[in-house]
Amino acid sequence: MRNKTCRSLFLSLLIAGLTVTPCYAATTQSKISDAQSKKQQTQNDLKEAQSRISSLEAKKDDLQAYLTELDSQLSDLADNLSDLQEKSDAKQSELEELKTELEAAKDRQNEQYESMKLRIQYMYEKSNDSYISMLLESKNLTEFLSTAENIMQITKYDRGMLAAYKETQQEIEEKEASVEKEQSAIEALQQESLEKQNEIADLMKGTNSQIEAYTSEISDEENSAQDLLAKVNAQEAEIDKLIKQQKDEEAAAELAKQKAAAQAKAAEEAKKQAAEAERAAQKEAEAQQSASQSSASSSSQQTTESSASTNTNTTVTETPSKEETAEETVESTSSSTTEDTNDSSSSSGDSSSSSQGTYLGKFTITGYCNCSQCGGQGLTASGTVPTAGRTVAMNGIPFGTKLLINGVVYTVEDRGVPYGHVDVYYDTHSQALGNGRYYADVYQLN
Repeated sequence: MRNKTCRSLFLSLLIAGLTVTPCYAATTQSKISDAQSKKQQTQNDLKEAQSRISSLEAKKDDLQAYLTELDSQLSDLADNLSDLQEKSDAKQSELEELKTELEAAKDRQNEQYESMKLRIQYMYEKSNDSYISMLLESKNLTEFLSTAENIMQITKYDRGMLAAYKETQQEIEEKEASVEKEQSAIEALQQESLEKQNEIADLMKGTNSQIEAYTSEISDEENSAQDLLAKVNAQEAEIDKLIKQQKDEEAAAELAKQKAAAQAKAAEEAKKQAAEAERAAQKEAEAQQSASQSSASSSSQQTTESSASTNTNTTVTETPSKEETAEETVESTSSSTTEDTNDSSSSSGDSSSSSQGTYLGKFTITGYCNCSQCGGQGLTASGTVPTAGRTVAMNGIPFGTKLLINGVVYTVEDRGVPYGHVDVYYDTHSQALGNGRYYADVYQLN
């Protein structure tokens, strides 16, 4: 019954493993889908950030072009202002010359005016009689005419000089007014250029501020884009990790499936072997009982003792019911058979027994070692030090049971695998892996 319980537990765990593995796979696939969705969202955010960077850079480039244009205008204004300054300086020099000429003309006018004043004063003081006397005192007509002509020429000169002065004064005053007007116009242009220059300077200052703001925004967006790119790379790595995990789980599931199928096949084979051994044990028990009854007819005392002995042995070797036979382990069957044979001293043979011991069936054989990958604990479950060539692990068999496998005698000292599966101990992991998985006939020696 103990072995029946162990096999039932093993089958339950096997079924649970087969059903849980797909659940894990489904969970991993859900994680992959969620990670891919998050990655797609991050990539969308990255595209938006890159789009904003492109837009900001375009605006910055436009402002840079505008700033270059303003700088060119400012340079033209500076050149124009320099030209106006040269013209203003030239007009100022011309104005200074005109003022100098005007002052000279005024000096000449003053000199002429003083001369005229003297002559007028002389003529006033002498009156017209002096001129008449000068004419009358002339010795001849020629002298008279010459004197009269001189007087007329002096008067004419004075009048001409006065008119020339007035003309010169008017001309100089007109030139001075024109130069001053031009000077005013130049100064107005200079003021306009200065105002325009200041306006452009203010525009350039504002444009530089906008460019700096765009530069700062671009820097922030680039930092954000770098963070998003790093996030995308991390998400890709996580997805790759989950995909690898999924593949590992699928491989593990397939391996577990294959292992379960092999174990199920081995369990089924062991079940058949146990049924055959049970039937053989029943036949042997019936034969022993028949022989015991025959020997009882020769002597009543012997019959009584033989009957008692037979009844006792029959109680011990009573076969299980048909419902339990299919699940009963070979251990119980072989133990009962051995007891019957010893107590009855029967010489009849058993189909489950041979010179090699009690045949348990064709079991799955694998290898293990004391490393962490194999779940090594240092000592065996029975408390012994595992030894290569001696120690094996299997559930459903008492510790110390001797098993004959391929001509080698092993001792059950450890647990970990179900009945029908023998795990042979090796010194190294590579030796355990090199042993592989195979099937062999297993005999119990004790």
